[in-house]
Amino acid sequence: MRRFRLLRTAAVTAGRADGTIATGAGCRDDARWADRMRPPSPLGRERTRGSVHPEVVEMRANRTLRAVGTTVLLALALTAGACSTDPPPDPEVEEPEPAEDPTPEAEDTVEVQVFFSNDQLGDPCTAVFPRPRPVDADDPLTGALEALLEGPTDEERAEGYGGWFSEETAGMLHTAEVVSGTVMVDLDDLRPVIPNASTSCGSAALLAQLDSTVLDAAEGAAGVLYLIDGEHDVFYEWLQFGPLGMAAGRTDR
Repeated sequence: MRRFRLLRTAAVTAGRADGTIATGAGCRDDARWADRMRPPSPLGRERTRGSVHPEVVEMRANRTLRAVGTTVLLALALTAGACSTDPPPDPEVEEPEPAEDPTPEAEDTVEVQVFFSNDQLGDPCTAVFPRPRPVDADDPLTGALEALLEGPTDEERAEGYGGWFSEETAGMLHTAEVVSGTVMVDLDDLRPVIPNASTSCGSAALLAQLDSTVLDAAEGAAGVLYLIDGEHDVFYEWLQFGPLGMAAGRTDR
């Protein structure tokens, strides 16, 4: 044993002299052997197992600071917007286009007067009273007679206006034209619709309404001749006037 120790000591001494240490497996570099034999420090072990380079750590720290700064700025901007007292801008509202007026233009119509009896205002046999009606400006005479044959409106009837004409006589005008100063009015057969118009008072009231309306619409006309289906004798015989009975001038209103 003593001899073995002496030999080992001599070998170590010889190894130190030439920079090597002898072992059973051969010789190794003294510096490398010393480094291997040195106990590892905790710091070195930590870096070897999972450490991060200092530059990487600094880069990550800077990235974190930038992210935090962006978040803070965004929060401040949202807070400023929420606390703003300025009213929101008014939304743009498109103005609707004006709707086309379904009624005829003023120059296409003209106002005429149609005449009805009213026993609350005067003699029901002879007195008639005007009511306004808008008609086609191109032919006010025809428009006035058509409006007369339609009769009074419900509101006018409630006020006492009446006579022989109503919705039953509406549309019974054939033609109306001025010939040599005389208005020729051709009507459908009114006899079965208003048979009592042939009485003395009835015929007077019928002619008062017709004459006043026609002569007011046909300015300058001298008189009116009425026909039923193109025959004037039929109309006047129905009213017991005799042949060619023509109402001349304007009936007293």
